[in-house]
Amino acid sequence: MIACVMVAGALLCSIVAIIAHPEPAVAATTCTDSVRDLQDKIDAAPIGGTVMAAPCIYREHVNIGKPLTLVGQPGSEIRGSDIWGGWTRLSNGTYISSRTVPNFYQEDVSCEPNTQRCAWPEQVFVDGAPQEQVSSSSTPAPGQFKVESGRKVVLGSSSIGKMVEVTVRKHWITGTSSADGVTIRGFTMRHAANDWRCGAIQSREPSTGSGSTFSSCRQKTDGSAWTVENNRLLHAAGAILSVRTNNARILNNVIAYGGQLGIHNPKDDSLIEDNNIHHNNTERFCISAGSCTGYSTDGNSTASNFLVESGGVKIAGGQARVTVRNNEIAFNRGQGLWFDVQTSGMKAVANRVHNNARRGIFCEISFGCQITNNVVWENGWATPGYVDGAGIQVGNSSDVVVANNTLAWNADGIAIVGVDREGTVNDNVTNVWVHDNTVLQEDTSFSGDGKKGALLWIQSCCNAQMFSAGAKNWGENGRYWFEDPESSTKPRYEWNGTKYTSLVRFNNETRGEENGHYLSEDEKDTVTDHKGIPAAPKPH
Repeated sequence: MIACVMVAGALLCSIVAIIAHPEPAVAATTCTDSVRDLQDKIDAAPIGGTVMAAPCIYREHVNIGKPLTLVGQPGSEIRGSDIWGGWTRLSNGTYISSRTVPNFYQEDVSCEPNTQRCAWPEQVFVDGAPQEQVSSSSTPAPGQFKVESGRKVVLGSSSIGKMVEVTVRKHWITGTSSADGVTIRGFTMRHAANDWRCGAIQSREPSTGSGSTFSSCRQKTDGSAWTVENNRLLHAAGAILSVRTNNARILNNVIAYGGQLGIHNPKDDSLIEDNNIHHNNTERFCISAGSCTGYSTDGNSTASNFLVESGGVKIAGGQARVTVRNNEIAFNRGQGLWFDVQTSGMKAVANRVHNNARRGIFCEISFGCQITNNVVWENGWATPGYVDGAGIQVGNSSDVVVANNTLAWNADGIAIVGVDREGTVNDNVTNVWVHDNTVLQEDTSFSGDGKKGALLWIQSCCNAQMFSAGAKNWGENGRYWFEDPESSTKPRYEWNGTKYTSLVRFNNETRGEENGHYLSEDEKDTVTDHKGIPAAPKPH
C-alpha cells in the first residue's frame, strides 16, 4: 500500500508493504441464543428495509431474496466455520476430530502442476491461522491438516488450548433473482468452502447436487444492483465476491486470501473502487494454460475443465462499461486485473497493480478498453516466458487506449499481441493507441530468461495486418529507462517481427513509437519517488 502526506504543498508517498500473514484470531464472541439469527432478521425485514447486525460472530449462511440493506457494526462478523472441540491425540502425534466435515461438490477444476489443493475446498484455522491441506494419504505436519476417508479432520498441530475452526458452510451471503438493490456494509467475513467461479458472497443461489445432478451456481440467475462496501472479506475456497449483477458497486473493501479469485465478473455499468485486493489464489488454481492438472470434484469420474481463471479480478463474457478505479491489486497468484472475451468499454483507471504472479493488467479478446493512469510494477515473474509477464498487455483487442501509465520492473513492459485464439486472429488488433507511458525496465534478452522488452507489438500467426496503416495501431511519447546504455545484443522494442535495440530506429522506422525518449537517472528517481514505487527491481 502507499501512505501519502502533504508537506510544504507537495505530496510525498512511501511504500507500505502488504505482507502475506495469517489473519489473527479476533476477540469477538459467537452470537448467543439471545441474539436473533441474522437469517431470521432478514426474513422479518420489509422489502427495502435495513437490518442491523449485532456486534458478534454469526456462524451461519444467510440468503437474501428481496431488496434490503444489511449493516454491520464494529464486531459484526459472518463466518462459514464452526468451533470444533473433542479432538483425540493419535499415536503419531496428530489430532483427529470427533465430527465430520460435509462434502463440498463443485465443477471439475484445474490446479497448478504438482498440487491438488484447488480441488479441496475444506478449511481449518488454528487460532486464526490457516492450515495447509495435504492429501488423505499423508501425515500432516504442524500447520497442516487432512480430511481422512471418513471425512474426519486430522490436525498436524496440537489442538490443546487452541481455538480450532473448521469450515462447514460454502457461503456467507447468497441471493436470488428477486434480490435487487441489496447493500452489504460494515462486516468482517471469514471462512467459506465455496465453489470455484462462485463467491463466498454471491448475488444468486448456491450450487446444488453432485455427479449427474450437479448444478453449478454459475447457471443461476442473479439479482441486480448489489452494493458491497466497507467490509473485510477473507479466506474463501473459490472467489471472495461473485456479485454478477448490473450496476454493482464494490467499494472500499479488503478482499484477500480467496482460494481462486478476489472478484469474479460483475456485469454492465458496475464500479470497483478503492478496494485492497491482495493475496488471492491461495489454493493454486492453474495460472498458465498448457500446464494444468484436472481433477473431478462434482462426483463424476472424469475431469475435463482446464480453464485458467485465477488472481485478483476477472471480468469476462460480454460485460460492458465496468470501471475499475483507484484499487490496490497486489500479490495475487495469477493476473492482477483481467478483462476477457468480448468485454467492451472497460476502464482501468488509477489503480496500483503490483507483485502479481502473471500479467498486471490484461485486455484480451475485447473492445474499447481504456487503461490509463495506473502504476504497475513487479508483475509477471511467475510466467515470464513469451509476454505472459507483461505489466500491461492487449491481446486480440481493438479500440484500446493505453495511456499515462507508469510501469516498472515487470517481466515485460507493454505488449500488444495478435494470435490465433478461439476463432479470432490478429487482424482484429486495430485502433490501439499507446501513448505517454513511462516504462522502467531491466536490461533485456530475447532468449532464456523471458525478459523481452519495454514496448512490444507482436503478431504470432496468420498475417501481419495489425501492422498495416489501415489498422491504425500506433504509439507515441513513451518515456523509457534502462540501467545500461543501448547494446546491439539486447533488444528492447519490437514491431512486426523486428526486434530493435535502438530507440531512435524504433521511432523512425515504425508506427509503434514516435517521439519516444529516455529518462535520465535523476528523472527516473523523480518518477519512482513521486509514484511511490521501488527505485530498483527485485532480484529476478
